[in-house]
Amino acid sequence: GRAPAAAPAPPRNAAELWAALDKPLTRRARHLGMALVEAGQITPPALAKALQAQAERRERGDPHLLIGQMLVQEGALGAEQLSAALSDWMGVPVVDLREFVPEPEALARVPRALAERGQALPLVQRDDLLVVAMADPWNRALQDELRFASGARVQPVAAAPQALAAALLRAYGVVVPTAADLGAAASAAADRTPDQ
Repeated sequence: GRAPAAAPAPPRNAAELWAALDKPLTRRARHLGMALVEAGQITPPALAKALQAQAERRERGDPHLLIGQMLVQEGALGAEQLSAALSDWMGVPVVDLREFVPEPEALARVPRALAERGQALPLVQRDDLLVVAMADPWNRALQDELRFASGARVQPVAAAPQALAAALLRAYGVVVPTAADLGAAASAAADRTPDQ
């Protein structure tokens, strides 16, 4: 088979992000599974196996799992690959937050508490458009909340959860706990003095 085209590198700064957002959508496949096959991320047999497992879950009355989640569970796809493929298919850019420096004006539009709770980091703004990196860029309720809080139109972009947590910490000084951190934080809190 032919080698899949290399995906473009995720934007790392405002200029690259606007360039990605200004590009027209190139979605062709009607289903995410087909998009993954076309991109060379999975093989047709792996897709067929996941679709079969999905149908079996439905027959057993188990909770519905999206095809992407099924593929990750089956080990056919990594979570990061799924996030990138979903974003590509839905026309939502994935942003590389490791070096991205959010604009202070963008940060000022979203209260820290909402950014922390929603795992949403405002990156840049242009006129009344605010671009926000989200762990789940398809979360409509959160988009509405961000729109209301910022008074701007919200353009979601995707970000890897680990990178987003670190970027939130740099931007707002927010610690986003993971399960492992919670245990460590509890023991650290016991011997930490408050800094008031």
